[in-house]
Amino acid sequence: MNKIFEVRDRNGELYFERFLIRETEDYELLYHKIYKADKDPHLHNHSWWFRTTIVKGGYVERRINNVSGTELKRTWLAGDSYEMWKGEYHKIHRTMFDFPTETIVLRTKTDEDTWGYLVDGKHVPHVEYRKLINDRQE
Repeated sequence: MNKIFEVRDRNGELYFERFLIRETEDYELLYHKIYKADKDPHLHNHSWWFRTTIVKGGYVERRINNVSGTELKRTWLAGDSYEMWKGEYHKIHRTMFDFPTETIVLRTKTDEDTWGYLVDGKHVPHVEYRKLINDRQE
């Protein structure tokens, strides 16, 4: 298993790690370690479909229901599994324990970089959003 990605917060503290278990032409099997909840105030989406299974720990997720448009809150614990479609908005609202939540993720591969945040009902690309957030924090 090779570490392929990590995210640190503004203070340099580890927020998230991604490890590659296996990949094919169309899919990647990943192992995630989630150390902290999402700090951004808005929900984000992804450029791919994925299914995740919680292996250790848990979190509370906020998500927009694509059919009704209402926001849902759900607690996911070890053994739970769910999927998200490309373009659905969510965020990890709160981690449940004082140790990292670990998940196995199967996701489609894509070259698209269309993910972003839902702000006032509109999609804001992640690069533009990050600039807005960083400008506000300075």
